[in-house]
Amino acid sequence: PLYAFNALNSNPNSTAELVVEDAESFVLKHHQAAEFLLARFGPSAVCVRKSIVVSGDAEQNTVRFMIAPQRHAEYTYIGDVDILLSEPVINAKRLQQMRHYGLPYSNVLRASDNCSRLTGVMLMRTRDYY
Repeated sequence: PLYAFNALNSNPNSTAELVVEDAESFVLKHHQAAEFLLARFGPSAVCVRKSIVVSGDAEQNTVRFMIAPQRHAEYTYIGDVDILLSEPVINAKRLQQMRHYGLPYSNVLRASDNCSRLTGVMLMRTRDYY
């Protein structure tokens, strides 16, 4: 819920779609926080849904990039709960990066890896990405 609060507070008129292993248990455990978020940011501010398991070559931590969100929006931002957002995720720099490379997403290569891996956070133009 803290991640959702920061995301919603930094990005007005957005929805936080929380994908968790057990949606029912999550809602039961965090119902007071969810009620606070809905009261503060509006009735469609939060969506909690169950994660899915995929078979094949995909690693579980990459599934979030392959599953379309349930709530439609012009842009989708996939983040990590250990990163607190304090500014809008849709900004001129990210949109320029998308235009420059002709891609429906904005991301960068990890600076600390010795391999070619993107970061775990990404902004995408929903319709064009999915």
